[in-house]
Amino acid sequence: MSDEGVISNKVTCLSVVKACTSLLKVRLLFSHIVEMSLDSDSFLTNNLVHCYSKHRSLDDAFFLFQRMDKNDTVPWNTMLAGFSQNGFCNQAFALFSQMIYECVKPDEVTYLAVLKSCVNHGCTNEVRKIHVMLVEDGMESNNPVANTIIDLYARCMNIEDAEATFNKMCKRDAVSWSVMITGHIQHLHAEKALFLFNQMLFCGSKPEKSTYMSALKACVVLKSSRRGRLIHFGIVLHHLEHDPFIRSSLIDMYMKSGNTEDACFIFANMPQQDTVICNSLINGYTDIRESREALVIFRHMVHQCLRPDEATFVSLLKACINLADLEQGRQIHSYAAEDGMDFHFQVVNILTEMYAKCNCMKDALHVLGLMYFQPSGLVRHTFSNMKEETQHCLNELKRLEYMTPIKYMFSSDSELQGSWVHSNQGSHAIMPITCVKADSMSFAHGDGLDDKNVKIDSTFRFPQGLGSVLQRDIVPYNTIISVSVEKGLCNLAMDVFSQMIAHSVIADIVTYISILKACIILGSLEQGMQVHVLATEVAYDGEDILKGIFIDMYMKYGYIKDAENIFEHSSKHDTLSWTAMVSGYAQHGLPWKAIQFLEQMHKEGAELDEITFISAFSACSYGGLVDKGLHLCYVMCRILGVIPNTQHFACMIDLLGRAGCLYDAVLLLHIIPFHPANVMFTTLLAACKLHDDSEILNFSLQCIQEVAPDSSGCQCLFF
Repeated sequence: MSDEGVISNKVTCLSVVKACTSLLKVRLLFSHIVEMSLDSDSFLTNNLVHCYSKHRSLDDAFFLFQRMDKNDTVPWNTMLAGFSQNGFCNQAFALFSQMIYECVKPDEVTYLAVLKSCVNHGCTNEVRKIHVMLVEDGMESNNPVANTIIDLYARCMNIEDAEATFNKMCKRDAVSWSVMITGHIQHLHAEKALFLFNQMLFCGSKPEKSTYMSALKACVVLKSSRRGRLIHFGIVLHHLEHDPFIRSSLIDMYMKSGNTEDACFIFANMPQQDTVICNSLINGYTDIRESREALVIFRHMVHQCLRPDEATFVSLLKACINLADLEQGRQIHSYAAEDGMDFHFQVVNILTEMYAKCNCMKDALHVLGLMYFQPSGLVRHTFSNMKEETQHCLNELKRLEYMTPIKYMFSSDSELQGSWVHSNQGSHAIMPITCVKADSMSFAHGDGLDDKNVKIDSTFRFPQGLGSVLQRDIVPYNTIISVSVEKGLCNLAMDVFSQMIAHSVIADIVTYISILKACIILGSLEQGMQVHVLATEVAYDGEDILKGIFIDMYMKYGYIKDAENIFEHSSKHDTLSWTAMVSGYAQHGLPWKAIQFLEQMHKEGAELDEITFISAFSACSYGGLVDKGLHLCYVMCRILGVIPNTQHFACMIDLLGRAGCLYDAVLLLHIIPFHPANVMFTTLLAACKLHDDSEILNFSLQCIQEVAPDSSGCQCLFF
């Protein structure tokens, strides 16, 4: 442009300033600006100061700054940011003091720049002085500034002042919660951190990725895999599970909580693995002294062409120390040397320790001799502890097989869920929380007829015309029977079925499905067995859907052996059969038997849906299998893509509540991505009453009042 004689102007120079990629070009541009007499333009000069700072030429930046008109905050802020970003903390403090001395009033940008210098410098006294000025200037309510103050206090090991500042905030955003939670984690206040995380969710603030990572660190400190699972569930619900740092934190949490199964599950289901993720797994196995598995992961890294870093080699060499495996240690040393990592400080320390503990002092001294610095305290400690350590190798990592749950066939009618069935062996409650006796159920369909009053005695005959139609065709019979069952008029359905048999009308599979439902609702095992005999005579008992209903019927009445016999003699198992077996085992206090069937069902690839998981959660709830239930919740959302609904969450709260994990149940309520339903709070109420926890009980009552103000009857049950 200059070569062609085109004269530059302010706009042109400003564009070129922003495009400069090297310090030399910035200096050449400044010379050109001086020649054009544009150096008096404050806006252009301010951009030059910023550009010099970006290229770490603070002398040039400060030279320009001194020539500028400094009556407003903009040039001060630019120079302060330059000092702060480049680590010149003392210069930033001095410039800030000069700014105050010259009566230039700081703004939000000023305070943020000087506070960042405090972060780098770690000065508690300076933070307090600036905090006082913030209060005087009325800036304490400014969220970005207040958040930075909280972060600074926490970093400077002054968590009390951080908390005091946090409590004074009128309106907290996601960053406010995050820095406070992270601060408590830095001070190892894990319970307090999780309490704040819970409060954050309750206040409706959406956690950031860093917040979830801090909450997972709290679970590591507490060694609480259960709470970690709940937070993991929240991560899945908010679609953050694909972030590599989140996944690394999850693997780290599960490994350090001793839950290698879930850590490997996450690792195996990742579409793309990287060094950070592999390091989490290797370090986790090393920490729990399953060192052979750590080496297996390293071989996987090599196979996937992932480049190890310093952290990888440190963990691997620790694994070799655990195993007292000198030969393996030498191989790792060779890998580190090839990647140029054998001169890194931490790698040298652990190499020295490895050779010394394997009684190979010559190599230990050789490693130290290659370095130009003195051995650290860790290395000196190694030489004073040369006692040979022998670690027993653990078994090779077993191939993991993950179960997926199956569904429970209550009935095609939603009203049937939660009913009671009666037999000569007593009453057996089905899974859902609310149970209603069949003979007291009200139905939304029909004209309000009471089934007890609708009977067909032995002398009954259908009206002329209708009777002839029914005698000729099965379809009208099926229609009357199925509609009667839908309306809850099961005795009527049974009587129509009897008339149908009397007229020698051959029942089809639709008939048997409806009439078996009626038998189950009525709690009549004897009639159900008679229907089973009839179905066997016409060879319908081999139909998949009927087998499922027969199994369900026998399981409900406690005839487990009969149900097992039908299942075992079936050449092909469909989802209904699996469902009935799993639900039956859970219903009769055999939760681990139910889990075994879940695993077997997964191997055979049976279809899963929402009802499947309701039954599975209920089985875990009645069996007290909290961790298993939480794992199934993850499988449902993340692996199978089933979106949890109100019933799923109610079952999960019931699971946690029955086990006495009331705090975790409240946490789950806050994680739910929609407004919790009344049934969730009433479930929590029942658990509070069971475990005599008045604090959470009062919380639940308050929430019920907000969700359903007219539910006073429900509340009275608990007083």
